[in-house]
Amino acid sequence: MMVSPVVLDPVIGSLKLFAGRPIDVARTGLAKQIKAVVGKDGLLRLDVTANSPLEAQTLANAVIGTWLKSTVPGDQDRADLEKRLAYAKVTLASVSRLLDRLTTEGLANLNQPLTRGEAGTSLVAVGELQARYFAEVLTIPRTLQGLSGDVVKQSPTLPTEPVAPKKSLIAVMAAFGSGFALLLWVFLRHAWKSVAQDPQAAEKQAKLRAAIGLKSRMQ
Repeated sequence: MMVSPVVLDPVIGSLKLFAGRPIDVARTGLAKQIKAVVGKDGLLRLDVTANSPLEAQTLANAVIGTWLKSTVPGDQDRADLEKRLAYAKVTLASVSRLLDRLTTEGLANLNQPLTRGEAGTSLVAVGELQARYFAEVLTIPRTLQGLSGDVVKQSPTLPTEPVAPKKSLIAVMAAFGSGFALLLWVFLRHAWKSVAQDPQAAEKQAKLRAAIGLKSRMQ
């Protein structure tokens, strides 16, 4: 969600980012500045880069604020959730009354002969049903409200150090250096072979090879 159009578009509009560029280009550019990772502790960590510490902090706050607003259900989702909540409340009341009757008057109210094991299983099933609808009655109102600012454990802080060089760039440069060394080796190998075909040059080459300790001709 942090890098989805639902969050990025309002941030681009409110902060007037990438002015004059198409929205898809602006989204791509902004997404590269945002890194959201969920750690093993279940907490989401948000890292934002910008041209200055203050810009990075402002952008992080805008992303968090827009993300929180995006968790509020839309009109259709809200209507569906409200129907589910109403049904859950009615069903919870019915199940609770049934459970009270079963625990006070016994399982004979089910109007069917049951063994002790079956009776116990039925009582547990009704209890689980009650717990299920009770949980919905608690969670649906929270979903209707969306997430609040309380979920933010630490507000965005001002960065104190510049961003380190990107690993991908380092990897590219390392690959470029290796390729250049290989190309140089191929060139020298070809030049060495060409020199070896000249008798006079070959004699000098042999003396040079002996001087540096090479015993066999380069293949």
